[in-house]
Amino acid sequence: MPVTINGNGSITGLTQGGIDGTKVVTTAAQPAGSIVKVEQTLKKDTTVLSVATATESGTLFSASFTPTSSNNKILVQFSGCIGIDNAGSGTRIALRLYKDGSLLTDSLGNAASNRVRVTALGGTVGNEYPENLGFVYIDTAGTTNAITYSVKAYHGRSATCNIELNQDGTDADANYTHRPAASFTFMEIKG
Repeated sequence: MPVTINGNGSITGLTQGGIDGTKVVTTAAQPAGSIVKVEQTLKKDTTVLSVATATESGTLFSASFTPTSSNNKILVQFSGCIGIDNAGSGTRIALRLYKDGSLLTDSLGNAASNRVRVTALGGTVGNEYPENLGFVYIDTAGTTNAITYSVKAYHGRSATCNIELNQDGTDADANYTHRPAASFTFMEIKG
């Protein structure tokens, strides 16, 4: 049957399940790989956590996302500026991704002797120069309940340091110091 757009704006000749009464393609009719929903959570304040050598921090930032289908994929994107005090001439900063409090081991690099497996790795060049770290990971929803994603961090110093999200290591109250925002962006993809 041919599809006709009538002079009054109505459409005839469509089969059920493709386009609903509001002329919108229904989620059920979207092909695999279609973007179903996109959401972003911004963190504009700071988080400062004291972290000992070879110890994972507490949660730097978390955000929740509720998928529409347990069969869908969720593209998880994180971006954040991370500083560290006591950094000397610089140090490594690493992030790990968690889902509902459990480490997402598939988001980590391969095991190699004593090295800590992480999701993302960067480094500072000193107290005043934070690193913008980010990653993208595709997860399987597995539920239609809210999912909380979070990041925790490590540093590469042989001393206790403050790991700082959205500020540099000195956090000087001056016009040459900046305050960025961190973000989690979620994109639900039809499975």
